[in-house]
Parts: sequence; C-alpha cells; structure tokens
Amino acid sequence: MDEKQLKNFMRLYELRNMHKAAEELFISQQGLSKSIQALEKDLRVQLFERDNNGMRPTLAGDYFFQKMMPLRNQIMQVRKNTRIIGGGRAQLRISYSFGSMQNFYERFSSYLKQHKDIDLYLAETTDHGCYLDVENSRASIAVCSRFANEGAVNFKSIYTCPMVCVSNNKNEGLLSYKDLEGKQIIIANDEYAYNKYFKEHLLNENIEYHILVHTVDMILIQKLLSTEDCHVILPESQALQLKGNYHIQYFEDSSFRYELGFATKNGVQLSGIYKDLMNYLFNWDR
Repeated sequence: MDEKQLKNFMRLYELRNMHKAAEELFISQQGLSKSIQALEKDLRVQLFERDNNGMRPTLAGDYFFQKMMPLRNQIMQVRKNTRIIGGGRAQLRISYSFGSMQNFYERFSSYLKQHKDIDLYLAETTDHGCYLDVENSRASIAVCSRFANEGAVNFKSIYTCPMVCVSNNKNEGLLSYKDLEGKQIIIANDEYAYNKYFKEHLLNENIEYHILVHTVDMILIQKLLSTEDCHVILPESQALQLKGNYHIQYFEDSSFRYELGFATKNGVQLSGIYKDLMNYLFNWDR
C-alpha cells in the first residue's frame, strides 16, 4: 500500500462516484480503478461495491477509512513538523470558494513577502468542497461562505452584506419575493446556504420562477444582463463590481444575507503559522 493508493481510496470513499473522484484526482477512471484494485489486492479484501447510485463502501471499506483517516492526518502533521524542525520551508494549505478571495490576495501577498520561509498553496473549489477539505484535513483553513450544514466544521464570520437583485428594470423600493413571479433568475453565487434559503422562500410563497443559470462567472453574468430580460441574485459586494447602467434592488427580507468567513475543523485549535496568518489578516483572536 502506498500513499497514492491511500489518497485515491479516500477521495473515492468521500465522493462515492468513480467519475467525480477521477476528475478531482486528475487521473483517468481506468487509472483510479486499477489503483483501488491494487489496494484491495494488497489488503486481500473488497473495499467497494458498485450499485445504481455509484460506488458503495463495504463494511471493510468503512472500517479502513475510519481507521486510516486519523493515521493519515498524523503522518501529514509529523511531516510538516519535521520539515520545520529541519529548517525546511513551512507549507500552508488553504481552500477557498469561487470569488471569495478577491478582496484578500493583496493581504496574503503582503504576509508572504514578510515570511519567505512559507509556501502557500491555495485550492479553489465550491463551498461544499471547502467544508470537505477542512473536515478531511486536506486543508487546515477554508475561506468560504457559511454552509447550510456545518457538521464537523466550525465557521467564523468575518464579513456580511445583503443579497440583492440586479436587472434592467427601474423599479423603486424594496423587492419582495413575489416580485420575481415568472421571472428569469440567475443565481450568481455558489453559496449553498443562500441558494437554499432563497428557493425555500419562493416555494413557501408558491411563487413560480425559472432559474436561467447558476454561475460565478461575472463575465457571463454581464453578458446575460445585456442580452436577456433576467434578474440576477448576488451579494451586494459583487453587484457593485458590475459595469453598466443596471438597477440594484434590495430585498424586503433583511435576513437574506451573504456571510463570508473561515472554516476550520471542530475541535482543532489553530496554532503556529496558521494562527499567526489569521491574526495578521483578520484579527482572528478578537
């Protein structure tokens, strides 16, 4: 059993889908399948069964994952500490959701200029991906929005702003959910908690709506606003970056807000260079 086989097994176990796991691991499905088969041959046990919903772990697969995860995390920590003790470069691994880092790159750059002994690795993914990375110790910190079900992950808010609606209509006053009846809607963020909150309110009020697209591509949003009669739902901070004579309306529901923050694993206290970085950037301890 080697480290690559273990990494492949962990990702397939988490996603339960050969195609998705292979994509995230940047290998072919055939390569992933061979890796799992080699691991099963080494352990002399079947780790997965294929069913209609994808790959289902066997009892042996569940047991192997539960026992190997903490050992893998310990090995990663020992490696990092050994590298630091030996005078090597420290490594920081931070996941972030699409668009969440746009205001922070300069701060990170400034910190790294002062700490040339640190290698910083940033991984862009979805909010859900951020939570999975932190929960499974692929990243110690994630910059993302508050997720609907935090589970084993702790979230600390650093920034909030209202969600707004951008369109070509010049309606005045606050926007109600009923005003979106029959409209073409673009949800311009990946934040699951806010998508769920928004859709639940439309459903609760029996409002018929049409989602044109979910996207975080601001260029595409700009294009659709200029060619389609649509209403874009997005955080105020992103709406103010749009170029053009568009109209921004605020919702009557003041609870419909965007919340950005940091996710860390429950029960894990930030220490050393991670804590130093958070305090430098965002006054973490305050």
